[in-house]
Amino acid sequence: MNESGTSLTDIKILLDFLKQDVSASGSEQAQITSLQALSSMCSKEVSELIMQCGGLNIMWKLCGTTKCPEVCQSCLYTLACVSESNVHVKHALSTKGVFGSIRSILEESDIPDRTRLFAIYFLIPLVTGNEFGQNLIKSSGCLQTLLSIFVTGVQLITCGKLLKQNCQREVWMLSAKALRLCVGSPQNKTNQMSCIEYIPHIITIIHEAKGDEEIVLHACQFFAAVVENNQRCKEKSFSCRALEVLVLAIQSCSNEKLDKVSGEIVICLNNFLEDSKEYCERLGKLGGIEILLRIVDSDNIHLTSRHRSLLLMILKNCAENSEAAQRKLIEYNAASTIVHLMNTVQDDEHFNKIAASVLNYCMRDLKDVPDRCEKEVDNSDEADDTSSTKSSTDHECAKKDTNNKYGFLNSGKTQVDRECFDLVNGGGSCISEVIEKQQTQIDLLNKLLLQERDKRIENEKTLSAIVNSNAMSVCGKYKIDLCIVEMECTYWWFC
Repeated sequence: MNESGTSLTDIKILLDFLKQDVSASGSEQAQITSLQALSSMCSKEVSELIMQCGGLNIMWKLCGTTKCPEVCQSCLYTLACVSESNVHVKHALSTKGVFGSIRSILEESDIPDRTRLFAIYFLIPLVTGNEFGQNLIKSSGCLQTLLSIFVTGVQLITCGKLLKQNCQREVWMLSAKALRLCVGSPQNKTNQMSCIEYIPHIITIIHEAKGDEEIVLHACQFFAAVVENNQRCKEKSFSCRALEVLVLAIQSCSNEKLDKVSGEIVICLNNFLEDSKEYCERLGKLGGIEILLRIVDSDNIHLTSRHRSLLLMILKNCAENSEAAQRKLIEYNAASTIVHLMNTVQDDEHFNKIAASVLNYCMRDLKDVPDRCEKEVDNSDEADDTSSTKSSTDHECAKKDTNNKYGFLNSGKTQVDRECFDLVNGGGSCISEVIEKQQTQIDLLNKLLLQERDKRIENEKTLSAIVNSNAMSVCGKYKIDLCIVEMECTYWWFC
């Protein structure tokens, strides 16, 4: 008998054990053993055979009728394995009845947490890469139930009760993973919009759980999926100070507090900042350019070439959308950093292509800057004055709101705003002071350029007068030619 026939025989025998009368002695243990054997055999071909033998219906019926939690959990786990290994099985199990039953398991108050864990585990392959499954999870109300589990976790995390390794923690992390796959594998804008009101809770977790890399990892992955290519979700996130929280998180990565999740935070920033001039400008004001340059050139082993490419893409987007960001790239000597990276990562064509485009902004000609600088500086000063007044007022409001622990869920300034003031230079100075210092350096550079331009114009006038005098000897002509060469060199150098 061929291998396929032997497998079919084995599968039929194992499925017969699942049909045993529950009142028989040792039947439950036999069912658990059979389910474990089926799950260990799972492959594309074996899963197909299980479906042909009616195994899916047998396991699903047993899951709903058994009184033994261990048997129910084994059924859910085996169903997850067969649906994950075969796309036909996945589609066969993607029914409104299945999703409705999973919702009931998750909402039942006297169900063990471990059973909920396996129910979500079964849910994950049904929505991964399956748009029909993603639509069913919303229409069945299962998506809303997962969001409720996620929000409950926020309260436990802020109280420190979800920081310990236990089943409740695993349920929360698996629910976050399922939610991420519901909205982003592939992208489902309808499900993204269902999650928009829960964005403040996601941001709260990223900020509150700084010391727990595993929790922050799942929260970041969910956030990145929610905001990807969705302008309304980005606007909601921006209004909840998501950018400030992400900058604080990426700063923590540079301090090696969250270095293991640095890559996920980078993905969050990239998805959030993509195609947004306003957010890119805000990142620069928060000191983000300097932080990103420091991280992209760090020796963090958890940052892959892809993550570094995304960091450079963020810098590129900032430079494209903000002239202030271009100045900061020059001010922080980004060219040197990028050249060093290009020499280090020589075999990645995509990385070097992005690096070259950022380098182009770092080396951009500054000869036109003086013509615009006075107007820009005036506008910047006005904006800084307005911003300073607003920040002062908001800071006073935050002092009054002492009960606003979760901040992101309510209006008004929060602890995040105060932390952002201490973001740059290890917390030693506020952002407004750093911006003022940077502006002073820019003004000095512009003043030097203006002086050189005036000097160049004066030299050109002098040269024109000498040429028009028609009184040049051979020696004089040699000196004038030399003068022209020197002034052309000076003109090229400063322009």
